[in-house]
Amino acid sequence: MTLKKNYYVYLFGARTPTGQAFLNEIKILQPTWEIISFSRSKGKKDYICDLDNPSDFKNSELPLPNLILSFAPIWKLSHFLSNLSSKNNTFFKSLFGIICCSSSSVLTKRFAFNKNDKNLVIKLKEAEKTIQSISCSYNFDCLIIRPTLIYGNVNNFKDKNLSLILKFLRILPFIIFPSDTGLRQPIHAKELAKVAFHYSRMIIEKTSSIQEFKNNSFLEIGGDQIMTYKNMIVELQKSLPKFDKARNSKIILIPNRIFYFLTSFIFLYSPKIFESLLRITADLSNFKKVHEIIGKKSTKFPLE
Repeated sequence: MTLKKNYYVYLFGARTPTGQAFLNEIKILQPTWEIISFSRSKGKKDYICDLDNPSDFKNSELPLPNLILSFAPIWKLSHFLSNLSSKNNTFFKSLFGIICCSSSSVLTKRFAFNKNDKNLVIKLKEAEKTIQSISCSYNFDCLIIRPTLIYGNVNNFKDKNLSLILKFLRILPFIIFPSDTGLRQPIHAKELAKVAFHYSRMIIEKTSSIQEFKNNSFLEIGGDQIMTYKNMIVELQKSLPKFDKARNSKIILIPNRIFYFLTSFIFLYSPKIFESLLRITADLSNFKKVHEIIGKKSTKFPLE
C-alpha cells in the first residue's frame, strides 16, 4: 500500500466524540495529513488494533507514523506502546511526537477515600510515566492532556458524562441537589479536538520549541466557562428542545448538611457513588481555557 500524503498520523480512540470531532477538524483544516485510525473491529475507514493485545498489532503495510494521537484510555495506550518499544524499535524512528489524553482525575481524585478512585489515580499516573519514559528514550515530543469533564455528542457518538445526567433527568420528575454546589469547567469534545489539532500542528510543523513538549509536558484544560454544578445542569436543560423530557425535571435545593445526611446510606452500597455525590460541592475548575490556547473567541456553555 502506498500513501502519498505529507504526514502520517496514527489515531487511537477514533470512535469517541473527541476522535470524531478531530477527524471532522482535519478534513477542513489539514487535508494533506493522512489519518490512519484504528479500532478493535474492522470499520469502513479503520484498521484493526486492539490496544489490550499489542502483540497482534500488524502495520507492515502502513507507513510509520509521524505523530501518534490518542483519545483512548491512556493506560491501554501505555501498555501498547511499551510492548512495541520492547519488540519493535523501528516503529518510533520517524515519530515527531505523541499527544494523548489522560484525565484531570489525576488531580481531582488524588485524595479520594474509595478504592476505585485511588486505583484510577495510580493507573493514570503509571501510564503517564510510562509514555514519558518512552518519549525520553526515543527523543520525540510528548504532550499529555488532562481534560476536565468532557461533554457533547459527535456523529452519533455520545459522551459518558452529561449524557448520563440527561438520561436521569428524562426519567426522574425531580432531582435533589445541595444548595451550594461546586464549580465546574466542562469542555466540549469539539473544543478538545481543536486543542489537540493545535498542538498536533505545532509538533509536526515544528512551529514551537521542542523543549515545550519534552518528557514532562502536561496540559490541564477545561472549557471557556466556569459555573456551579447546578447552573451547569440548568443551562444544559435550557439548551434542549422543548419536547425533551429532561427540560421538565425540577431541581430541588436543600441545605448541604441535609443532602449529606440523606445520601450517607449510599456509602454502605457503594463508596464510589457516595464520594461522587460529595464531589458535587467541590470546586473542580480553574484549568487552562480553550480560547487561551487556540486564540479564538471564548465560547459559552453548552457548545452547540
